[in-house]
Amino acid sequence: KYDYNPEVKDAIRATIDTFFRVRSIRRTLKELTKAGVKLPSREGATLNWATPTLNNIRRFLINPAYAGTYVFGKTESQHGGPVSATGQSARVKVPEHLWVKTPNHHPAYMSQEQQEEIKLILSNNQFVRRNRPGRGPALTQGLLALRVVRETAQRELS
Repeated sequence: KYDYNPEVKDAIRATIDTFFRVRSIRRTLKELTKAGVKLPSREGATLNWATPTLNNIRRFLINPAYAGTYVFGKTESQHGGPVSATGQSARVKVPEHLWVKTPNHHPAYMSQEQQEEIKLILSNNQFVRRNRPGRGPALTQGLLALRVVRETAQRELS
């Protein structure tokens, strides 16, 4: 039988609630830092408390374990790849749709629907790189864009 760790429950709950309120990892970091909240981290069996970082906030928000799902098979051995001195082959990440998941395995800090909503918010927050004029396969693309800008400016002045 699994249960919440009472030492970390409040910190994780504060992280999730703050994210839903501000809807950004960076703003969540600022809010938690301003409130003096420390987040749990583990080194082996030792529980440590550290100042929040973007990475550990993101880990709490998107890790399926915090939604009560046990996941197996996130990595696999790289077949035919290099072998280390210990005889182990390198591990490679497996796409999420191939993971073996057991939902409702243990108590959750958030529902699976909430976690999917978080992932949607994070994907919408991602920076989308747009190509500017002059960045393309055409040799004179930048010149053409510059000429259009000049003609538009001349029309506005007239």
